[in-house]
Amino acid sequence: MDVSGALPFAQSWIFAEKLLQGTLRGSLGRSASHRAWMLSAVDCCGGPTTSASCTEPAAPLRQLCWESLRWLLASGCAGAKPTPDAALEETARELRESVASNIPDHNRKEQMLALVDQIESNQSDFSAVALEFVGKFRKLNTNYDAPRASFDELFSEFQVQRIQSRDRILDLHFRFAALATADEWARIGRVEAKIYDELVIARARQAGTT
Repeated sequence: MDVSGALPFAQSWIFAEKLLQGTLRGSLGRSASHRAWMLSAVDCCGGPTTSASCTEPAAPLRQLCWESLRWLLASGCAGAKPTPDAALEETARELRESVASNIPDHNRKEQMLALVDQIESNQSDFSAVALEFVGKFRKLNTNYDAPRASFDELFSEFQVQRIQSRDRILDLHFRFAALATADEWARIGRVEAKIYDELVIARARQAGTT
């Protein structure tokens, strides 16, 4: 079954630039040249046509920096602002309800509910990884003399963890979608995508407030 149109959440996996938007607020006391380099991780990213002159660590982030606008608009909305854990718990509950109400076959339903548990667990693990990254960045950022190599190492480590997590989630997604018919997926897929939409906002918000 072709589920290529059901992956809007894929963009949510590259959001380190959003984490930086929160953590860079503590960088304003540094030298002008140091601030300029770190801010390049956010500013040197005008979208898919960004100049090749952008340097690391901006390069692995710049392709989706344009999505920051979407996050900034969403974060300004009124109402409750759930933590990543709370957002995950609520959206996973909604996904389980969608599976329960849209999958008539008992065997497929049980398999899909088990996969929701795994999706939730993997997302929870990645939220912890992202929060740890923010903490390490802030600690490193307090050291005025921290070398560029230390920042590069931190970003490289996070990049590896992010890709590993993305691969696990994509595997679970395709296994999950394969158990549904096209008609069933038309309803369930929208609910699944909500998990990623809500989490990218909640994680970025947490990075700016913790």
